[in-house]
Amino acid sequence: MGATGSKGTTGAKGTTGAQGTTGAQGPAGAKGPTGSTGAVGVKGVTGAQGVAGPAGAKGPTGPKGATGAKGVTGSKGVTGSKGATGSKGATGAKGATGSKGATGAKGATGSKGATGSKGATGAAGTAGSAGGSVTTSETTTSTTYADLATVGPSATVTIPASGNALVIVTASATNNTSTASALMGFAVSGATTQAAVDAKAFVVKSGGNQAILVQGSATYYVTGLTAGSTTFTAKYKVSSGTGTFANRQIVVVPLP
Repeated sequence: MGATGSKGTTGAKGTTGAQGTTGAQGPAGAKGPTGSTGAVGVKGVTGAQGVAGPAGAKGPTGPKGATGAKGVTGSKGVTGSKGATGSKGATGAKGATGSKGATGAKGATGSKGATGSKGATGAAGTAGSAGGSVTTSETTTSTTYADLATVGPSATVTIPASGNALVIVTASATNNTSTASALMGFAVSGATTQAAVDAKAFVVKSGGNQAILVQGSATYYVTGLTAGSTTFTAKYKVSSGTGTFANRQIVVVPLP
């Protein structure tokens, strides 16, 4: 291999040339891809409720209704004049007080008369009377003495030793047949037993007024009864047709 020649000297450094002008801006590059959406943040605390606003102003008061007209006051009557006071009469003179008379001598005490003899005892009274009544209106077609739907009325008395009594039967009665009769008698039971008979009965003959209730009564003096408790009971019958009886009563009075 040949020998290396010596290195030549470095030449002087030339001066830097002036900077050239800036070239025109190049076109914008393409838009990069959109980044992913970040996580939703935590919901903040709800704020405290605000202070209530002031109350609204009070509405105006409605107008007052008109006062009605006052009625006319009547005129006052004239006051009568006061009569004159009469003059006071003079006081009369006081009369003189009379002298007190002398007290008379006390009379002698008379002798006591003899006691009279006791009068004879009167006859003993009888036991009390009795009576009964039935107001219900009821009918019968029985031609022999019998009870109505409501039995009686009846009365119980104590017959005295005389064996006598006064019996009164009363009723409003009629018969629906113009030629028929309605009869109210009485039967006796107890110390004495007797059947009802026409001879001791209150009788109503209808005649031409068969629709009218006839109020009446009959009184009988009954003798020959046995002393003791005895009951008198009203009984009823018709001669024919239908008899109607109302306001029925019986009264018995024992006689001495």
